[in-house]
This record gives sequence, structure tokens and C-alpha cells, in this order.
Amino acid sequence: MNLKKAIALLLTLSFLIISFSIIGSIFLLYKKLTNNSFEYSIAEDSFIIQSIQKKFKTVNINSSEAINQLLLSNFYFKHNNFKVVILFKSAQDKININNLLYDDKVNQTMLDFIDLIFDKYRIEDREFFIDLILDTIDKDKEERNDKSEISLYEPFVNGYIYNYKQFQKIIDYYYKVTQDKNIYKIPFKDIFSFDNSYTDCNHLSFVIKNILGIQGCNDLKSLYDKKFIENLGIIPFNKERPYYIWMNVHYKRYNNQFNFKILYDITNKRIVKIEKHIIY
Repeated sequence: MNLKKAIALLLTLSFLIISFSIIGSIFLLYKKLTNNSFEYSIAEDSFIIQSIQKKFKTVNINSSEAINQLLLSNFYFKHNNFKVVILFKSAQDKININNLLYDDKVNQTMLDFIDLIFDKYRIEDREFFIDLILDTIDKDKEERNDKSEISLYEPFVNGYIYNYKQFQKIIDYYYKVTQDKNIYKIPFKDIFSFDNSYTDCNHLSFVIKNILGIQGCNDLKSLYDKKFIENLGIIPFNKERPYYIWMNVHYKRYNNQFNFKILYDITNKRIVKIEKHIIY
């Protein structure tokens, strides 16, 4: 009987220790979420975003030269106890992966371009990776290849590929099925995008230039035919179409540093999305 009571007491004490540990962890997390730095960060982010919107309502970018000038500049200002620096980068420098399938028709030029990538990085099962992308973008649940409809085997959202996080799941799934490590050698982040309406040939990423063997627009036009270029969605600046830029916002308040990114449509003068990574 005494042994049973001792065991019961020990279990009770163990439960209490675990419970207090969990409560302590929750309290520490709450404290971090509600400290002054976090609260100031929210307020300052909001102020900076409003300042950017106000500033860029008066900025007119209507030529390739104006784009170049903007990308080479930076936006700097002070407010109360913090300093803000904003750096600009074209978001039209990569090729939209969703162009691979349009109205249920496969873009053969995109396939040829992806083949150039796979040649360079020696990808083993090219057809399977392509089918994974196609079966993601299309709306049906029919498989083009064995195990190519990811949503049938694990939690996954089909349809338009909205961001790199979703695309990363395709990459990871490909490796899981094929064990082809070379897929991780491809710098996809410097090749494919998910937001832009077209690709600016004056601001192609270095990786794309390397794959195509070009330096800029003139090389592209001399080495590839017009249909190839258009089917990849690569065109010069067009003031009639939305042009996206990334605003990399960095600011410091006392000894705390913060940063976030804004995807901005300079044609229609609107914020498309905001990305912020907070580490607690």
C-alpha cells in the first residue's frame, strides 16, 4: 500500500513539474510578444508603410531609364528615435513558373527553358519534376505520372503557385520520391517568380542570364527568336502593364534592428504584399 502511495505521489509531482514548465514557457512567450520592442515594431512598421505610400503616390515611373534610376537609389529618413533605409530591387527579374501552363495548354518554350536548367544541374527525372509542377497548377486530380499529384499523397494545395514556400514543397516531394539530390543545387529563387506579370529583359537575374548565355536584351534578341522570348514572358519595360519592385526596409531603434519587405506595384501605385519574418 505504501509503495502504491509513493508511486502515486511521484506521478503527481511529475505532473505538477511538467505543468509548471509548460505554464512558464507560455508566460515567457507572452512576455516576448508583448514587450515594448514588439509593440514599437508594429507601430513603426505601420508608420513606415504609410510614409512609403504617401511618398510613392507622387513618383511617376514611366520609362526603363526611370526604373534604372530608382533601382540605383535608396530612400532614407529619420523619425523620432529610429532611422529608416529602403533599398530597391526589381521583382520583374525572374520568370513566372505559372507560365508553364495556360488555359490547360503546356508552354513548350518554358519546357525548353527548364530543360536548359536541368542540363546544367544534371537532374535525373526531368519528366517527373515537370509533371509535379503541371499537376500542381492544373485544377484536376488526374496524374500525369505515377505519384505526380502531390495532394493525393500528402497535405498540399493545388492550383496557381503563389510563393516559394509552396514551390519548395514540390522540390522536397520530388527528392522524397526520387532521392535526386541535384534538385537542391538549382538556385530556383533566382530563376522563378510567382507574382510578376512579365519579365523585364533589362533586369534579368544573373542566373537566368547565365542559363541563356546572354548579358542583356540585345544578346537575347540576337540569340533567340521572338516567339521564344515572348513565350517566356520576357519583354522590355511596358508602362501599360503592372511593374513590381521589392522594397527592402531596414530600420533601427536604439539597439534593436528590424526589417521587412514590400512588394510594390509602381504602375498602379499600390502595395501588393508585405513580408516580415519575426524571430521570437
